[in-house]
Amino acid sequence: MYVHVVDHSALGAPHVPLEIKQAIRKEFKNTVILAGGHTKESAEAELQSGLADLVAFGRPFINNPDLVDRMQNDLPLSTDLHFDLFYTPDEKGYTDYPVYQQ
Repeated sequence: MYVHVVDHSALGAPHVPLEIKQAIRKEFKNTVILAGGHTKESAEAELQSGLADLVAFGRPFINNPDLVDRMQNDLPLSTDLHFDLFYTPDEKGYTDYPVYQQ
């Protein structure tokens, strides 16, 4: 059993207050997953604070198919994300992003 809290404030939705996340963590004893607009640093801070057991990444995995490798090796993340191609019928904008090249 887990609770997955998604904060879409990076996309313009209202921010999920820290107090709400803290209340969930206090009352829910199983896995808490936080998601929404995290950087490597903010995800690590959420984990270290005990607020989350896991941090999920969505959009960064689309335009960074090698996201884990980039984070592990402190490589820059691509910010080139084609929102206009979301929910279209082919691979354009989903599986055609390149891996990091030096």
